[in-house]
Amino acid sequence: MSVLFDKQIIALGFFDCVHMAHRKILETARQAALSMGVKSAAITFTGNIKTMPVVYDYDERVKLLSELCDNLISFEFSDDFKSMSAENFLMLLINKYNAVGFVCGYDYTFGKNAAGNSAFLSAFAKEHNFFCSIEVPLYCDGEPVSSTKIKHLLSEGNIVAANKLLVKPYHITQRVVHGRGQGHLFGCPTINFLPKNNVLLPKYGVYSTMSDINGKLYCSVTNIGNKPTFGDDVVSIETFVDGFSGSVYDSNVTIIFKDRLREIKKFDNASQLKQQIFEDIRRSKLCCE
Repeated sequence: MSVLFDKQIIALGFFDCVHMAHRKILETARQAALSMGVKSAAITFTGNIKTMPVVYDYDERVKLLSELCDNLISFEFSDDFKSMSAENFLMLLINKYNAVGFVCGYDYTFGKNAAGNSAFLSAFAKEHNFFCSIEVPLYCDGEPVSSTKIKHLLSEGNIVAANKLLVKPYHITQRVVHGRGQGHLFGCPTINFLPKNNVLLPKYGVYSTMSDINGKLYCSVTNIGNKPTFGDDVVSIETFVDGFSGSVYDSNVTIIFKDRLREIKKFDNASQLKQQIFEDIRRSKLCCE
């Protein structure tokens, strides 16, 4: 098996949403790599290794992780991979990816049937004379920072609390698609996304957001859910951007979430909805200051 990588300290994990505890793991790997004169790396997976939806898909995880380490090692969570023993997984990282050390969280598990854990990793590293660091829990408001906690907060619509735990504020980056055009009809055109399969969305509702369009930030309001005023039950992500009037169809736009403003409401007519959108924008500007 040929080695294609420089020597590396590898951060182990799934890194579902790249939160503050993940950053601690990655920073430990980076500092250890610097002291040893080697590279730092993180592993991630092209698919979802868990049954629950992820916070960020593979492409977004790659962007976030790339800012925190030198290299990324991507695996497909295939049947062959799932059947690999914990020891064989570590030997793969050593023999193919030139690992000279490992960093993981206290609750990390790996290998077939999750047989490997932090104690197994420590013993393996000691036996092979490799660097190893097991990171203790990182607490915020008395609770350990975890992907599970962040998912729970998002499912409740608690963006402010979730953003305290994330390395970067919760955001959605997607290609803009054509909507039904109702916003154009009453003077409030919107940017539309379709939800991605197996990617978690915050609780349905209306949110204060910032929209990054071609590198420029605009105050905005985002509706996640249906559109009962128009009898539209299809779940979508629809954003009204204050002060922007251009076309962004088929372009990538990032929506950065600041706070939840209200529940979705059915209005008697489009004029009432328009008035509410302007009120939502007024409140959103306060959140974005």
